[in-house]
Amino acid sequence: MGLPTPGADSKEGFDKRFSGDVLKIEVFGPKQPQLSDVDVPGLFHNLKIVRGLMKDYMEYYLGRHGCSRQPLQSRSFRLPREADKDGSRTVGVITKCDALQRGDEKEVLNIAQNTVEKLTHGWFLVKNRSTQDLKDGVTLQERDVEETAFFEATSPWNVLSKDRVGVEPLTRAAEGVRRASTGTFPAAPIVKKACYAVSKLVENGMNGIYLTESGPEDPTKLRWRIRTTKEEFARDFTKHGHKWAFKTAQNTEDAEFEEDDSSDDEEYEESENTEPVHKETKGVELQGTVHPHLITVVFRQQSEPWEELSTTHLSDVKDIVEQYFKATFRKVVKELSVLQNLEWFLRPRILEGHFKADEELRKLLEDERGGILQTVNHYLAETLAKIRSDQEIQRLKKAGYEEGNEYIMRIEDLHTTRNISNDESAVYDTHDIVKSYYKVAMKRFLDNVII
Repeated sequence: MGLPTPGADSKEGFDKRFSGDVLKIEVFGPKQPQLSDVDVPGLFHNLKIVRGLMKDYMEYYLGRHGCSRQPLQSRSFRLPREADKDGSRTVGVITKCDALQRGDEKEVLNIAQNTVEKLTHGWFLVKNRSTQDLKDGVTLQERDVEETAFFEATSPWNVLSKDRVGVEPLTRAAEGVRRASTGTFPAAPIVKKACYAVSKLVENGMNGIYLTESGPEDPTKLRWRIRTTKEEFARDFTKHGHKWAFKTAQNTEDAEFEEDDSSDDEEYEESENTEPVHKETKGVELQGTVHPHLITVVFRQQSEPWEELSTTHLSDVKDIVEQYFKATFRKVVKELSVLQNLEWFLRPRILEGHFKADEELRKLLEDERGGILQTVNHYLAETLAKIRSDQEIQRLKKAGYEEGNEYIMRIEDLHTTRNISNDESAVYDTHDIVKSYYKVAMKRFLDNVII
């Protein structure tokens, strides 16, 4: 089989140490999982024999990553990615955490938290016996005890969930992935009964029917938590969805869009944000009029925060739904193995739903911010007329006319209250049009995201 003889030099016969023969070791026991572990050398992935073994034997994949190297650089991940494109049969494993150099922990922790090499089933961390442990005769039971103590007491690994560290959680995960990928579940009647119970709870949760008197943070109160999150999102979006402050006729920040830490008495120059864009986009329009492209440019800049705010909201909703499913399953399914198998089976389907939601949000943002500005909502014209009327009233007040008094004025004298240049007029008009359209677009976008 190409195995080196005792005492052989480490480089002796290197090219002959791999063959198509397989050394098979079977381990039996009442607590042993129904798993086959095919260990292939990732560092020597270019060898044709190694690639053949990976393709022939791997039905699901434990992508092992030693802390001394980057998974993105590890070509042993390429075959799993090619064979398991949706990631439903791949589990990431990080080894040798105890051998990591000080200062490198954060980088590996990011991998463990599934933010670098993102896997459907995430990553698990294990601590195996060292060469010295093997020489000292450390047993598997002793290894398990040492591993548990290591992850509980050692920073930064002790911040990770306990179901993500250790051989035991990894074994359960691998077994769950195997059963999910093959469609084999133990205790079929139990699973069928559990699925029926869960479906009823989901229906009740969606309809806001709760069979509990627990507090508002109860994860099974799905409709209540979703609705509360939506209301918070709408308030936050109204206050923080715009890049610049919209102004009133009094040249103060519009209270409808006012942020919590803003002062009512603070005045703004209405032209300070619109005027630079106006100067940069001057073109074929007549002096004092507004170029249509300018409206689009200013609106897109004004709505820049939309993507971050809506993406954060969608992430919050995903977390709520995930917490709901976990709590519901654990309420219905008492058998740990059945619970884990169901969770692993549904995980790829939940992530598929996440992907579709992300894609739908991307389309909504593109429609509102990337396309042509358009609406048939009469609210646009009504809002614009109201803004301009308020401005005319404010100009009359500045000219000395007081509300409640009667005045006789010649029509030709009205223009004296509007003493601004052509460019200033265009800047004010741009602000008013964008503000009016922004209100329409914001309400439409909020409704689409929330629904």
